[in-house]
Amino acid sequence: MNAAPTPKLDLSVIICAHNPRPAYMQRTLRALADQTLPMDRWELLVIDNASKEELIHKYRLDWHPNARCLREDELGLTAARVRGIVESRSTLLVFVDDDNVLSPDYLESALKIVTEYPWLGVYGASRILPEYEEQPSPELNRYLYMLALRNSERDLFANLQGLTAATPYGAGLCVRAEVGQKLVASKRAGGVMFDRKGKDLFSSGDLEFSLVAAGCGLGQGVFRRLSLTHLIPAERVRIDYLVRLAEGMNYSNNLLNRLRSRELGEPPRSIIKEIGMMLNVVFRTAKARGVHRRFEWRSGCGRVKAFRRFRRIAKETVPQQQTNPTM
Repeated sequence: MNAAPTPKLDLSVIICAHNPRPAYMQRTLRALADQTLPMDRWELLVIDNASKEELIHKYRLDWHPNARCLREDELGLTAARVRGIVESRSTLLVFVDDDNVLSPDYLESALKIVTEYPWLGVYGASRILPEYEEQPSPELNRYLYMLALRNSERDLFANLQGLTAATPYGAGLCVRAEVGQKLVASKRAGGVMFDRKGKDLFSSGDLEFSLVAAGCGLGQGVFRRLSLTHLIPAERVRIDYLVRLAEGMNYSNNLLNRLRSRELGEPPRSIIKEIGMMLNVVFRTAKARGVHRRFEWRSGCGRVKAFRRFRRIAKETVPQQQTNPTM
């Protein structure tokens, strides 16, 4: 006798966690337990991304009828997300970080949005508000957006290839399954693994989802009715962490945009423009004062690193392209 087919669910919540703070993780799970969307309509996947202590032994999930904790030993947020996409059983994926506290109606609102806007491929919260363990220094306020914080006054939409005000962040990111599957296919084909990997602050995984959605002919957006609290530990509002983050974000965003332009067949930047970019790094650094000089320098270093890595990737792939027969 054949087994009954696994029922499809409306939504999959995917938490990718690597050595999470227990207090933060507990608040994330508690907020999910309090969701207004009935639990029989969604599943909860906790992807244990190579944590030192296996999460299946630390956190109870028996409060949810469709919960699973899965171990992914390949370190990296993208590897964990890919595992979650492959294991999911729904047409809408919601990625929740292990330091996110969703508003009680988050999942219910996410489902309504996907019905109201069938042309959206990815979307997220326009209100991601911080809860700091330690208040940041006022001189660092202009850089706190890098912690995936935002408070847009209205809904925003776009269908452009690059980073825009309507590009959703990874916290509470909602992705149509078809977009997620397209991303999985690109990674299995040897694509660069963007986003966090251990203590490395390489990023841009959220932007990559938006670029994949655009490639599928779908748009992106952020919505006021989607809101969450981002729990931020003290070490993430200190200058040493933030300057590292500035470098990592400039490195990954610049590299991703270069790779995407290449995929679209756009001509590479001229050497004059590349030299101009490097001179601009020096100029902006010399002009800045105080802590801002460190940020300008490290941001510029990230852009230069992206240029160098892109050159290496381009050289490695040219011979393969030349050996393929043309149609």
